[in-house]
Amino acid sequence: MAAPGKYPRVRLDSKKVDLYGATAQSVLIQPRLMNQPQQEETVGTTSTTNTASPSLTERVRSLAANVQRTRSTVTDVGGSSNNHPTPRPQSYHGRFTDSDSTFRERFVRNLGKAHSLPERLQAVREASKEIEIHSGDTLMELWAVSKDLTLPSASEEERKIGYVLLVASAKHTGLARAERMTLFDMIVVPVEPRQFVLQMHALDNLTGHGRNLDPFQTPLIEFLLKSLRKHFQATLQTRFSLENRSTLENRSTLENRSTLENRSTLENRSTLENLPESEGFHALLFLITDVIEHNPDAYQGNQVYFLIDRVATTIQRSGDRTDISGAVSIFKALIQASAIPPSCMKACVESLLPVSSTTGSSTQDSREKAWHALTFLLKSPSKTAVLDITLSVPSKAPQDRYTFTTRGAMRIFKHLTSANNTDELPELSCKRLINALEQVYMIPEANLDVLKVINMALSNETLILAFIHEDWEPMMRIITWIAYNNNNPNGGALGDPLAHARSTLFSPSLRSWSTASLNSSNNHKGEDGVLNALKDIMKILESLSSGVDVRKRSLMAEFFSRVGTEHLSVMALNLLITQIVDDGMLLPRYAEYIQNQASFVKTFILDASMPQESRIKALQVIKELFCQMRSDDDKRHFGRLVTTIMSNISDVKDVMIMNAFADLAAEYATDAELEDYKAILAILRKMSVLEDFNSQSTSPTTALTNVLETNMAAAYLVRLFLRCLQTSGVKAILVYDMLVDLGTSVEGPIHARLTAMKLLTRLRCDRDLAIVVLPIPDTLELASILNRTEASIVSFNGSENGGDRPATREEQHPIRVGRSSGVNLVGLNSSRSNTRSASGQERYSKPAPPLWMYPEEVGSPEEPPDGASPLVYADNQGSENDHVVKLGPWLAGIINLLQQGCDWELYSYILVHLPSQLGNPALFSGAISSVRMLRNVVVSRLQSGTLQEPPPSTGVKKGDVALCLFHSLNMLLGYNEHFGRSEQDEVVRTILGGIGAWDRVAQCCIHALSICCHEIPLSIARSLTGILQKMSQIITQSHLARDILEFLGGLARLPGVYVNLTEKELRTVFAICIKYLEHSREQRLKLLRGSTAGANYASNRHSGIVGETGPFSDSNQGTETHKDLPQYVFALAYHVITIWFLSLKLADRSNHVGWITRNLAWKNASGVEIMEEQSQVTLDMMHRTAYLDLGETLPITFYPEDGKVVSVTWLVGLSLLTVETAVGTGVTQLIKRQASGTTYARYQQNTAPLPAHHVPAPTDIVSSARGLEARINVFPNHIFLQLMSNISPTPAPMEPICLPDDDFIKRAISTFDRNDTVDGHKIGVIYIGEGQTSETEILANSHGSEAYEMLLSGLGTKIQLQGASFNTQGLDRTANADGTHTYAWRDRITEIVFHATTMMPTNAEDPQCTGKKKHIGNDFVNIIFNESGLPFKFDTFRSQFNFVNIVITPEAFMLPCRKTGAGNELSADHKPEVADGITLGESGESSQDNKFYMKTATQAASAPLQSTEDVVSTAQEYRESQSYFRIQTLVDPSFPDISPAASYKLVSASALPGLIRQISLNASVFSLVWANREGGEHVSSWRNRLRAIVKLRERFVNTGTSTSAKFPGAKQEKNYIEGDQWRGTVAMGGLAEEEGVLAGLDFSRWAGANPGVI
Repeated sequence: MAAPGKYPRVRLDSKKVDLYGATAQSVLIQPRLMNQPQQEETVGTTSTTNTASPSLTERVRSLAANVQRTRSTVTDVGGSSNNHPTPRPQSYHGRFTDSDSTFRERFVRNLGKAHSLPERLQAVREASKEIEIHSGDTLMELWAVSKDLTLPSASEEERKIGYVLLVASAKHTGLARAERMTLFDMIVVPVEPRQFVLQMHALDNLTGHGRNLDPFQTPLIEFLLKSLRKHFQATLQTRFSLENRSTLENRSTLENRSTLENRSTLENRSTLENLPESEGFHALLFLITDVIEHNPDAYQGNQVYFLIDRVATTIQRSGDRTDISGAVSIFKALIQASAIPPSCMKACVESLLPVSSTTGSSTQDSREKAWHALTFLLKSPSKTAVLDITLSVPSKAPQDRYTFTTRGAMRIFKHLTSANNTDELPELSCKRLINALEQVYMIPEANLDVLKVINMALSNETLILAFIHEDWEPMMRIITWIAYNNNNPNGGALGDPLAHARSTLFSPSLRSWSTASLNSSNNHKGEDGVLNALKDIMKILESLSSGVDVRKRSLMAEFFSRVGTEHLSVMALNLLITQIVDDGMLLPRYAEYIQNQASFVKTFILDASMPQESRIKALQVIKELFCQMRSDDDKRHFGRLVTTIMSNISDVKDVMIMNAFADLAAEYATDAELEDYKAILAILRKMSVLEDFNSQSTSPTTALTNVLETNMAAAYLVRLFLRCLQTSGVKAILVYDMLVDLGTSVEGPIHARLTAMKLLTRLRCDRDLAIVVLPIPDTLELASILNRTEASIVSFNGSENGGDRPATREEQHPIRVGRSSGVNLVGLNSSRSNTRSASGQERYSKPAPPLWMYPEEVGSPEEPPDGASPLVYADNQGSENDHVVKLGPWLAGIINLLQQGCDWELYSYILVHLPSQLGNPALFSGAISSVRMLRNVVVSRLQSGTLQEPPPSTGVKKGDVALCLFHSLNMLLGYNEHFGRSEQDEVVRTILGGIGAWDRVAQCCIHALSICCHEIPLSIARSLTGILQKMSQIITQSHLARDILEFLGGLARLPGVYVNLTEKELRTVFAICIKYLEHSREQRLKLLRGSTAGANYASNRHSGIVGETGPFSDSNQGTETHKDLPQYVFALAYHVITIWFLSLKLADRSNHVGWITRNLAWKNASGVEIMEEQSQVTLDMMHRTAYLDLGETLPITFYPEDGKVVSVTWLVGLSLLTVETAVGTGVTQLIKRQASGTTYARYQQNTAPLPAHHVPAPTDIVSSARGLEARINVFPNHIFLQLMSNISPTPAPMEPICLPDDDFIKRAISTFDRNDTVDGHKIGVIYIGEGQTSETEILANSHGSEAYEMLLSGLGTKIQLQGASFNTQGLDRTANADGTHTYAWRDRITEIVFHATTMMPTNAEDPQCTGKKKHIGNDFVNIIFNESGLPFKFDTFRSQFNFVNIVITPEAFMLPCRKTGAGNELSADHKPEVADGITLGESGESSQDNKFYMKTATQAASAPLQSTEDVVSTAQEYRESQSYFRIQTLVDPSFPDISPAASYKLVSASALPGLIRQISLNASVFSLVWANREGGEHVSSWRNRLRAIVKLRERFVNTGTSTSAKFPGAKQEKNYIEGDQWRGTVAMGGLAEEEGVLAGLDFSRWAGANPGVI
C-alpha cells in the first residue's frame, strides 16, 4: 500500500511497446499504480509437511496450489492482443492438465537453438503464461536452453524474445537468492535504449516494485544510477531526432516549456511520450522512487549526491511532463525519507520551485508533487535553510524576465505570509522579504504577485506586529512605483520611473497634489488584478494609519496620491486630506495658501465624483479652518470661499453631503455679517419651496431629488436656529420666523414642513422664559396610539393577521427607525417594501412609508444646545427681553392645519406632540388669545366629530385621532383661568360627550373629569347629573370599573361639587358600585377557578397609556381583567359606597339603608342569599352612622365619689357591649365595639329623692352603715337588661353571651382595641433638589423649596409625633427619632400619614440615610417632588416595596390669573353649599376663584377655616403666586398603569394637593391589594375587627346555658323552631326570616325614619 500522503501514479501506461520497429509487433505492458502490490487469486490449497527443508520445486508446487495465479494479459508477440486468460494447466486437485514434466517437455525442447526464431518466440509466448506456477528447477532448466537469447552477442530480435521471458520469470515468487541473483545478472546486461523499457519492467517485477532488493541491492543501486544518466541522454537524443535538433534543444528547457507547448501539437507530444526510450526512462524514475520509498537507506554517501544531481539535471533539461513528474517524485521520496544532505538542499529547492509554479492542467500532477515536497521541507528541520535559499532566488534571477523559479519563490512567500506562523513554518523576516521583493518588483509580470505578497504580509497577525516597527520606505517604494507605473504607462518617457519616484514621492511632505496628478487615472494596461491588489493594500494601510507615526502616514499619502482619486477608497482619500492639513498647506503661513484653498475646494468639495465621506471631511476641514482665522482679511476670503461652495449647493444631491454643507453654512453664518446671513437664509428659503415629491408632474428621480433638497433646506434653517440660540438673538428670531412660516404653510414639501415642525414642537422655556429645545419630547404614549412605535406596529400586525385584512403592516410600511445625521428620510430609498414589487397601477397604489416614528434617534439635524438660551426668550405680556419668539403665529398655524386638514404625516405629528408642548404654559404666556382659539377649535372638532380621516393602511381609527385631541384638551385644562365660565363648562361637556362616542377614549375622558374636579369644580358641579348618567350607561364596560370608581371616590371628598345631587342621583352612585361588585365577584370566581388569563398578571408593558395602545375597542379591552385586578375593584366599590354614604346629609342616610342592604346580598352557588364579610362591615358602618354624625367618641372619666366600678362584657350579635358601672352612684359607661368603630356613651339613672315618708330598706341601712365604698346600688347587669331586654321570651340564638371576666377576655378586648377604626396608609414624600440624582444626596435634604412646603401643607395637617395617640405608621412617637412633626390627613374611614424625608433628622453618623430609607423603602407609594431639572428614574430608590412613584415637576413659570371670576356662575337651582367663611356672590360663584374654593372644599373636613378676611387674603395670595406642575405616575415594571396621571398632566398649584392626595390614596389601596394578590386578599381594619368578634362567638357560643347554634349561620344554616308558628335561620349572630337574611338586616324598617329636624 502507498504510504500516507503520497500521490498514486501510473507506472507504465497501457501502451504497446514497439519491439520490432517496422513490424509493429509488441508486448503489452500491464499498467500499475505506484506502490500497489500485485493482486493474486487463490486457486487451491495444498499442505505438505517434511522434516527437511522443502526443495525449490516443492515450494513452487505448494505456491501453485495455494496462491491464485495472477491474471495478466499478455499480448501475442506475433499477432494481435489477446485479452482472455490462457487456460490454466490441471493442478494436483484436477484443475490443471499439465505437470512440470509436461511443461518441460513442451517448452524446453522448443526453446533450444535448433528451433527457428519464430518457433522459439511462440514457445516463449506460451511458456510465459504458465511459468509462475512451476518450480524454480523447471524455470532454471528453461533458461538453460534459452540463455543465449539474453547474451550481448544475441541479435536484437533474439534479445527482445529473451526479455519477454525475463519479464515473466521475474514475477516468480519462489526463487531462491541464488536464482534471483542469476535472473538479476541476466536482466542487467547492456541493452539498446529501445529495449530498456523491458529491462526496467523485469527489474520492477524482480524487486516487487522496489520492495525486495535482496541479494542484489548494491549492484542494483549502481545500475540504476548509471542508467539514470545514460538513458536520459539517450532519451533526449531520440527525441531530438524527431525534430530539428537545434530548435528542439532551445525549446525543451523548463523555462521555455510554455512556448514548446504552444508550438507542439497534441499529436507530436503523444509521439514523444510513446517512444520506447521515453517509456524506459519513465520506468527507471518510478523504480528509483519505489526503491527509496521502501528502502530509505538504499542510497548511501555519494550515491545520494549523484542521484540528486541527476534528478535536478533532469528537471532543468527535460521538457517532458512525465520526466518532470518522475523526477519530482524522486525528490519527494528523498525529502520524506529525510535523505537530502544539507549540501544538496539548494539544488533540490531550486529544482522544485519552477515546477511548483507551472500552470495548466497538463502539469498539475508534477506541480502538486513539487508543492507538497516544498511545504514538507518548510516544516522540516531544514526549514530555515530552505527559507534562505528561497529568499536568495529573486536576487539571482534575470531582471528582465519573470522566471518560473522566481514565481515559485513568490508562491512560497505567499504561503509563509498567509499562514500566521501557526503551522510550524520558519519565521519570516519582514526586512528580508521586502529586500527579496525589491529585486523583482520592476518586472511588470511580477507586479501582481509582489502586491499579493505585501498584502498577505500586512494581513498576517504575526508579521504585522514586527512590521509596524520596521522602516516602511522600501515597501512603500515598491507599491508606489507599481501604482505609478500602472497609472502612468508612458512614464518611461519622463525618465526612469523609479528615479522619479525616489526624487518626488518620498519626501517629508506632499510636494504636489494638483488636480492633474490626483486624477491621473489612465490605466491603459487594464490590469484589474494589480488595481484590486493596490486597493486591498490601501485598505490595510488605512486600518493601520491611526497606529503609526507621522512619517509612515506621509508615505501612505504619497502612495495614495499616485493611485488616482477614482481608485482611492474613502479612508485613503481621508488620509490624503489629513496629510494636506498636517502639512499646513491651507494655512496662511503657507505662501500659496489662497490658491491651495481654492484648489482644495475644487478637488475635494465641488467634484461630484468624490466619495461622500471625503467630501464631508473636506467640508469639515474648511469649517475648522474658519475657526482658525484671525484676521479680518482671512475671514473675508473665507466668506468668498463659502459663497463659492453655497452657490453650488443646488447641484448636491447626497443627503449627508448636504448636511455637511449645512454644517459649514451654520458655522459661518453664526459669525457672518447680518447681510450675508440673510443671503444664506434667502437661498435656503428658496430651496424649501421646490415642488413636492408627491407631485404627479414629477418623475420619481426628480421627486426624490426635490425631497432631499427641500428637506435639507429646512434642516439648514433648523441648524442655524440651534446655533444662533447661543450666539445671536437677532439671527435666531429671523430663522424662527422662517421656520414657523415653513412649518405651518398649507402647501409645500411635506418633508421640509415636517422638519420645521420637529423643531417647533420641541420648543420650551424655563422659569425665566429662556428658550429651551428638547432633544426628544415625551410623547411615547400618543405615538403608540397612532401606531408610530415599534411596539404598536407589532400589536397592529398581530391584530391584522388575525383579522380579515389580507396584508400585514410590514407589507405596507417597511419601517426604518432612525435617520442619517440630522434628517429623517425614512423610506426614501428605492426598496420601499419587503414584498415582491408589483407592476403597473398596483405598484403605485401602495401607501408611502411613514416619515416619522417614535422615538427618533435625533429629533433635530443636530443635538440642541444644553440648557436654556441666554439670548432668546418666550414672549410674555410686559416682557422686557429684547429677543422674543412669538408663539402666537405658531399656534395660529396649528389651528389652521387642524381646521383645514393637511397631510396625515403632519396631522399625526401635531396630534402627538402638541399636548406635550402645551404642558409648558410659560411658553404660551404671551399667546393666550391663540390658546383660547385653540381650545375653541379642539372643542368644536370633538363635539362635531369632524376629524381628519386617517389612511386605512395606518391601522388608525378616528377614535384614535379623538383620543389625541382629548389629550390636548387635558393640557388646556391648565389654562382654565383664562377661559370664561361658558368655556369651562363647554370643556366639561365636551369631555363628557367623548365617553362612549369613540372607542378607546372613555378612560382618557374619565381621567380628564378627575382633573376637572380639582381644576374647575363648579363646571363639574353643573354637569354632575349628566356625568353620573353617562357613567351608569357605560358600567357594562368592565375595563373602566377602576377609573369610574376612582372618580367617584375622589368626587365624594368634594362636597361642594355634589351638594345639589338629588336622592335619585345619589342612588345612581350606589347602583354603579353595586354593579361593579357583581362584576368583581364574577371575575374573582373565574380567577379562583383558573379559567381566565387574568389569574396571572402578564408583566409585559405596553408602550402607551394603559388600555390605549392597541387597535382595540372598549369591549375588547374589557377582556383584559388583569388590568382591573378584580380584588381592587371589589375593595374600591365598597370604599366608594362607604364614603358616599357618609357624605350624605344625616337626614337622608336612613332612606338609602334598605336599598343598599338589599343589593349588598348575593346568592351563592346553592341559591342562598348571603352577606360577604365586606358587606357585613358596610352594614355595620351604616348601623353606626345612619342616625349619628357626631364623629368619634371618647371614654368617660370616673371620679372617686362614684365608687367602685364594675365591668361586664356581653357578645351581642356581631358586637361587643361592655358596661362599666360605678355601683355606688350608678354612673355607667357603655362601650359598644363594632367592626366599623367603637362608641363610648354615658348612662346614668336619674334617681329621684326618696320621699320623707319612705322607710329605708334593710339593705339601705347596711350600706349606709358601711360607707360609700361599700354601698352597692346598681350592677352593670341591670343597665344591660334595661337597654337590651324585656320579659318577652328571647330566642336562644338571640341570647347575648356574657363573657367571663378572665385574662383571656381582657387580652382579646385589648387586642381588638388596637385595631384601628380607620384604614391607615403610609405615603412617602421626597424632595429632589437641583441636579440631585443619587439616593444618598436626595435623602440628605433637610428642607425643600417653597413650592414643596406648600404642597406638604396642602396634603394634610402638621402634627406632633411625640405622644401621638394615632397610628403613625412606624414613625417614632417617644424620642423624636424620626423627627418632631409630620403631616397627616384623616376622614371618617381613612387615615394617611406622610413620611416626609425632609422632616426626618439627617444624622452625620448615618451618611447613607438608612433611618429615612427604612421608612420610604417600605412605602408602597412615594410622592416625588422633583426640582432636579432632570428626568426622574424609577429605580433611584431601590426597594421591592416601592410600587408607585407620583412624580411632581414644577412648571417653568407662574402664569398671570384672571382678575375677576365673572362668567362662572351657577343657576339658582344649583347653587353649591360651601364651607363656613365662603360667601356666594350674586352670580352663584364664590367671591374667590375655583382654585381657592377647591382648597377650602378639600380641607374643610380636616382643618378649620380662617376668618373671612384671612380667607380673602389667602385667596389673593394664591392668585398672585399661581404656579403649575406636571404630574405623572410611574409604576414598577411588574405593576399595571394606574391613576389619571398614568400619562403626565398639567395641574395648577391650588389643585395639586387635593389631586395628589387622592391619587396617592388610590395607589396605596391598589398596592395593598396587589401585594396580597398571590397569597389571598388584603383585609381592612374593619374586617379584622369583625373577624375578632366572630372568633369570640365561635369560642363561647357552646358554653354555659347558651344555645348550641353556630355563628354566623350564613355558612351552616340551622332552623330554629318556636312551636309550629315561626321558622327562621340563624345568620350573622341573629335570627333571619325563612325567606332570607335581607328582611332582618334592614334595621331602618324598625328603627324608624329620621325625625327630619336638622
